[in-house]
Amino acid sequence: MSRPQASEALLGDADRALILADDRIRVTVLPDRGADIHAVCDLRTGVDVLWKTPWGLRIRTDGDSPRGSAEAWVSSYAGGWQVLIPSGGGPSNHRGVDHPYHGEACSLPWVAAIESDADGADRVRLSTHLATAPLLVARVVSLAPGTSEVVIEERVTNEGDRPLEYMWVHHPAFGAPLVAPGARILTSASLIVADSTLDSPASPLEPGTRHAWPVVSTRDGRELDLSIVPGASSPRQLLGYLSGFDEGVVTIENEDLDLACTLSWQLDVFPYAWLWQEFGATTGAPWFGRAFVMAIEPATSFPATGLGDVVATTATHRVLAAGATVATELRLRLAPLRQGRADVGPR
Repeated sequence: MSRPQASEALLGDADRALILADDRIRVTVLPDRGADIHAVCDLRTGVDVLWKTPWGLRIRTDGDSPRGSAEAWVSSYAGGWQVLIPSGGGPSNHRGVDHPYHGEACSLPWVAAIESDADGADRVRLSTHLATAPLLVARVVSLAPGTSEVVIEERVTNEGDRPLEYMWVHHPAFGAPLVAPGARILTSASLIVADSTLDSPASPLEPGTRHAWPVVSTRDGRELDLSIVPGASSPRQLLGYLSGFDEGVVTIENEDLDLACTLSWQLDVFPYAWLWQEFGATTGAPWFGRAFVMAIEPATSFPATGLGDVVATTATHRVLAAGATVATELRLRLAPLRQGRADVGPR
């Protein structure tokens, strides 16, 4: 078993990447792009489980889209795994502050350093200070020895002199070959609530409706098992909010790859998970029907309409006292299918 070792590289012409790897797993972090986790590669199978956009890594510019808009964010979205704080979804206005789409943290450069522990195992430490809120966001990315597991330890500190309302969401997007027709989602969630603003013909759910997970009643009266990834002949656009978890665990299983990808998190911090599926349904720019992607997003709050709307509607936002810190840990584990099932336990 090799100790995790870190190195620095360039992706494309300009993107600085920090690569953390052992003999089981390789993780690529982009510190100048919101500390995005750009890739998580299972070295046994050669599979990178995180999705990449067809347009790839691009230099970020405002272009023709309004600053902070969904269109501007998507135009420079390369896929991978983002952290959304102090707002998610949106854009929105809260207490006179304009919060951009998906918050500020994922669009900032972060300070990054490679560290080694006493045993010679490397890890990556990153941090950033926000401008839209007096928050210091810090994380450590490491590999759990001998487990094919990436560990994200994250801390958020209110550096201001008054309580602060915030949302906090992790946005890992999973793609092919892991996400393929017939792949399955396994989770203890008991409920999914359809987003009330998504009214697309390609969405199987009526906006705002509530359903037991995973078998739902579709808008045309059929029963549909949302835990099974559909074939390419069944385009789907879905945004919903999972809740009622017994434990903060979701596994994507792909029998053809003999691969289980398990995301785990702390329910006391993230009681919800946003479920976004874009399976070839959006034909407009920049998607053009080319996306086959699914994101399962541990979240403090819902819906994905930005902090201002969440405070006004569901009140699922969190409040961090002046000077206080909240910390959490998320893990992403890759394992052979049978081993992965044993690790996450009964559902």
